[in-house]
Amino acid sequence: MDISRHFNRILELNVEEKWVRVQPGVIRDDLNSYLKPFGLMFGPETSTASRAMVGGMIGNNSSGLHSIVWGDTRHNLIAANVLLDDKSEVSFASLDEASYFKKLLQADREGDIYRHMNDLLTDPQNLAAIETGYPKRSITRRNTGYALDILSDRTQPFNMCNLLAGSEELWRL
Repeated sequence: MDISRHFNRILELNVEEKWVRVQPGVIRDDLNSYLKPFGLMFGPETSTASRAMVGGMIGNNSSGLHSIVWGDTRHNLIAANVLLDDKSEVSFASLDEASYFKKLLQADREGDIYRHMNDLLTDPQNLAAIETGYPKRSITRRNTGYALDILSDRTQPFNMCNLLAGSEELWRL
């Protein structure tokens, strides 16, 4: 689906906190042209930056030459508004422990997703498979597949964006 025609706006910039809210059809180079006068940039630098849309960069967790220093898309994604398969809109963002447990109690599709992920990430067999099957956390460029290892790290706030970035495919839970 080509969303570049209607979902290509930069919606909000917070220079002080160094974040920008954009629609998924914003082109990476256009975003950086907009950010440059403020001394900011969106770090992931794909070879197709003049055509790469932010939504696609999220889907494949774009990185680039300087990703070790500037981070890949996953590391630069704070929150995402997402449409679920039941047509509901949710916002994925960093959750503290109380907010996470509140999501688990929701009697809707979003709650279903959080419960499914919680079941997956609290199963000892799954955790062992994640621990042995994923690259070491010390390896900086690990941009393939689902980031279950990041989501299973309970020392960090839970953020479903870590699963969304790099998903590339539609997923149904």
